Amino acid sequence: MTKRLTAGMLAVLLLLLLALSACTGGGQESEKESGAVTDNTEEEDNERVTLTVGVPQNANVTDYNNNAFTKYLEEAANVDIEFVFFPSGSEDYIRQLTLMAAGNEKLPDVIWGFTGLGNNARNEFGEDGYFLDISELIETKAPNLQKALAAVDEHTRERVLNRMTAEDGSMYGFPMFMSMEVWDDLQDMLFINQEWLDNLGLETPKTADDLYKVLKAFKEEDPNGNGLPDEIPIFGNTKGAVQNITAWIVNAFVYYNYTYDLNVTDGKLWAPYVTDEYREALIFMNKLCKEGLFSDLSFSAGNPEMKAMVTPPTGVSQVGIWAGHPSVVANQESPILEEYSPYAGLGDETGKGGYVVQNPTGLYFPLIITTDCEHVNAAMRFCDLFSLDETVTRQRHGEKDVDWVVEEGTLPTGEPGYIKLLNSNAFFKGDRTWCQNGGGALTGPNYLVIMEATRKTDEVLNNLAKRTYDEIMANIEKPEEVLEDIIYSADLYEQRMEYRSQIMSHILEQRNLFILGTIDPNSDDDWNAYLKKLDQLGLDEYIDVMQRAYDAQK
Repeated sequence: MTKRLTAGMLAVLLLLLLALSACTGGGQESEKESGAVTDNTEEEDNERVTLTVGVPQNANVTDYNNNAFTKYLEEAANVDIEFVFFPSGSEDYIRQLTLMAAGNEKLPDVIWGFTGLGNNARNEFGEDGYFLDISELIETKAPNLQKALAAVDEHTRERVLNRMTAEDGSMYGFPMFMSMEVWDDLQDMLFINQEWLDNLGLETPKTADDLYKVLKAFKEEDPNGNGLPDEIPIFGNTKGAVQNITAWIVNAFVYYNYTYDLNVTDGKLWAPYVTDEYREALIFMNKLCKEGLFSDLSFSAGNPEMKAMVTPPTGVSQVGIWAGHPSVVANQESPILEEYSPYAGLGDETGKGGYVVQNPTGLYFPLIITTDCEHVNAAMRFCDLFSLDETVTRQRHGEKDVDWVVEEGTLPTGEPGYIKLLNSNAFFKGDRTWCQNGGGALTGPNYLVIMEATRKTDEVLNNLAKRTYDEIMANIEKPEEVLEDIIYSADLYEQRMEYRSQIMSHILEQRNLFILGTIDPNSDDDWNAYLKKLDQLGLDEYIDVMQRAYDAQK
């Protein structure tokens, strides 16, 4: 099979709103070989060679070549690394990769960190001869991956192997997967100001009606005690799907996992965002917004603005309830964090809802050997390193004995760990990591750290992490049937993407307009116009495509 640019690959670009020129879209064929394993695997296993490694360039990495993680990989894999830099954004690096393939340019030997390259797009590149099929090599050239998969539970192992394998049995990439429960798995992570509740003699709200009453009290009764009307009752991210405060409220009325966007009952798929319950959630949020209880800044603030509001430099708390990851939207040095407790699921008066949505832990295939690689054994050594605990630890935490040391202790989840941090900034800037997780088997011990407090704020954050994990995990609730890890044929994937992007954009846009009151969720005319547009965008056809993919997977 010759390399070619197929309609499937073009669909990826259309999905990302990245148009190619007419001559590129023509899909010129090349004379390159297919993705099958060829004679270039015959070099000695221990031969030191140069590998070109394509990475999305992270601006926080001050030096890739003289980098502690680079030097570790070169030594452990017995290779010299020559970098080929791609743009950092997933849309941009997929665009560059596609243009290189279409132009018959030589690809890097290995691609690392392409977490934005979806399952179907990866298989398209593989089937078209750009990525190497490693299915035969896995058994003999990937001992670390074999051990990592053998060590995890059966569900995780099957999930990895199912997603790793294309329809024809080919495998076009090494996995990056988590085999532990972490609070990052939560779709929505909320915290409530326990000190405010105590000051006003209130209990943590359990229903939507309770929440309304508590937010009114937060706004009107000066819970921070400074005599100023500066309290923001509820505030959080509304821009994306993860840790989105509107998603959390919607789940008080109807189960809605933004990642999979459809529900299933008795094997039949249905859309939660056209139901009466979803409309009731919008009406409730619109009421909060109109009364100044739900800050409209939630629709515009970025992480820096959120941090200044959640943990203001004045030292006086301003927010009653906020959504987001504390390490991202809060100043971890602020003693204000001591005031907050984790806030789990919310139900409504009818007993419906109350869901805390947990998605399966992250699973990507960002580590790929291309068919332009001349030294496949060396590339396999390089890729297989990422299934070692030490590699993942160095990738995430920095240089051993400089940024972290081995020391037995307890992780925030209560499980035993061995990593004690000396420098918590190595992953975020500098020359000792590549400042992102780009491959590997991530486990509790190599992903999480022993968080022994050396300052009061460390103790507070550690305690918050542990209580969040315990309390919210204890409240995880899902319907009996849920959509997870749908695997699409190339044909169904292309059909799905024809509809999904526009449908999801319409839902998110209209959700915000309904909440802000630009359009009225109480108005039948406005609600029916929203539903009519979904019908015009092909919602029924989209559900049918998803149903066929779901049925094929049973």
